[in-house]
Amino acid sequence: MILQDAVSGILREAIAFVPCTALILTAMRVPVVRVRSLSLHLSSVVACAIALWVGPFAGIVGALLAALIEARLFHRERYSRACVLRSGLTLATAAGASSIVVAAAGPLPDPALPIAQFCLSSLIHYAPSIMTFLSVYSIGVLCMGSPINSRAGRSRQTFFRLRLGVTAAAFLPLVLVLPVGVVYGPWALLSLAGLLVLVGLLFRRAFEFSSLRRQLSVSQAMGLASLQDDSTPEPTALLYRFLHLADDLVHADRSLVWLVDDAHDEIVPMVGIPDMGEFAGLRTRFGVGLVGTAAERTRPLIVSDAARTQRRGEQEPAADSWLLYPIISQKKVLGVAHWTRPASNPFTVEDAAQLEGLVPHVGVAVESLRARNKVRDLAATDGLTGLFNHKRIDDLMREEMRRAQRYNRPLSVLMLDLDAFKSFNDHYGHLAGDDLLRNVAQILRASVRTVDRVGRYGGEEFIVVMPETHKDDAFLLAERIRGAVEEKGFIVVAGEEVHRTVSVGVASYPEDGLNPLEVVQRADEALYRAKDQGRNCVIWA
Repeated sequence: MILQDAVSGILREAIAFVPCTALILTAMRVPVVRVRSLSLHLSSVVACAIALWVGPFAGIVGALLAALIEARLFHRERYSRACVLRSGLTLATAAGASSIVVAAAGPLPDPALPIAQFCLSSLIHYAPSIMTFLSVYSIGVLCMGSPINSRAGRSRQTFFRLRLGVTAAAFLPLVLVLPVGVVYGPWALLSLAGLLVLVGLLFRRAFEFSSLRRQLSVSQAMGLASLQDDSTPEPTALLYRFLHLADDLVHADRSLVWLVDDAHDEIVPMVGIPDMGEFAGLRTRFGVGLVGTAAERTRPLIVSDAARTQRRGEQEPAADSWLLYPIISQKKVLGVAHWTRPASNPFTVEDAAQLEGLVPHVGVAVESLRARNKVRDLAATDGLTGLFNHKRIDDLMREEMRRAQRYNRPLSVLMLDLDAFKSFNDHYGHLAGDDLLRNVAQILRASVRTVDRVGRYGGEEFIVVMPETHKDDAFLLAERIRGAVEEKGFIVVAGEEVHRTVSVGVASYPEDGLNPLEVVQRADEALYRAKDQGRNCVIWA
């Protein structure tokens, strides 16, 4: 008889697990609120209620099936699937543990008792099982909190703590309908669903308000950074500040800023956190690839999976979800802000909305900074070549070195000297020498990036300061400059082209020096070795 009753109970639960699975899956698919890239839902409350009022079989099987369907249909990446399955296993384990405690608690209270006594008895009967569910579920959630990497780890650890808090608070509706559950059993899920909807709306409003406050705070911080004067004289410092502030709003594994290089009509990456990675050295144009397409828009471009879009450029990496936001000031496109994270967790419209108040600030800030620096640089340029003079380039070198040391970024320097310039002056005169210097200065300006700084160091000697540039990349640029001067560095005398070449020395921080004087000295020494080895060549320190 006991066996028959047990089998009969299991059969009834087996019939019920289909709608129970649907309920848990619905709770998983309808998040209460999205916190950065992650979703908070109340499937734990639903699973616990099912285990208490329908039975352990329905709670356990429903949680496992819901997690299996969620992982199979809605997640492509192995890690994401495994995380969902572990979450389902945690729900099932917690549901089983709470069911065991309910069974051990003895018979349900008699509904014929006075209402106050009945409610108190119901609470006493179910409280241990609810606490058991919360304890087991909390342990499972914390065990799932291992980070994928340091940046994602900080976000996930905060999320897991928040998830536990929301789950605990969401159990209040379950406590309120305990007496109803004693009398009506599974039908109590209807009243619980109504209360959960109310709780979900309250949480959503609270998080929306918190999100708006965070956006306002971040936008104000960016506005203050843009109003600073000489303490942030270069755009790169402002762009780093922007990316760090944006990290408080949207989680990404990598964030970059591309700026328009007006001299070459190209869009190039300027800064990146934690680094530029596979985007380093890339260049694109308006309308070409995903970055170029975003630069032609006035609204953000969301790419769920870069590997699956035909708009991706030939050199653009075929991986991850991308969020591209054009940086615009006074109807002029200055660049593109770019965030990436795994395609299993694609960017959403909500992510783009988080940045609406921040991105316009960086456009105004960069434009204002460029205008301010342009005015200041007019008083710090060499009158003959239009390049920075010795004093100004020394100041810029110190500023870039401080930035490289602060953010642990590379910095390279090129020292260039016109070969046999003295004999050229003696033979063709100083006016012809001045024309040649102006010609070489023009070649230098056309060969470097917008962020690079070019100066006349004295006489026929020039210097190029290259932020965010490793020695290998600096050597390649130096070789390109050497070739350009060899081809185009000439003046016409009596109808004849008179060419001159340059020798170049390359040095970098931190390999060749830890302060501006050491790096420049190493580059100068490399330059003189290039002279000794026959001129018209590039030598690095």
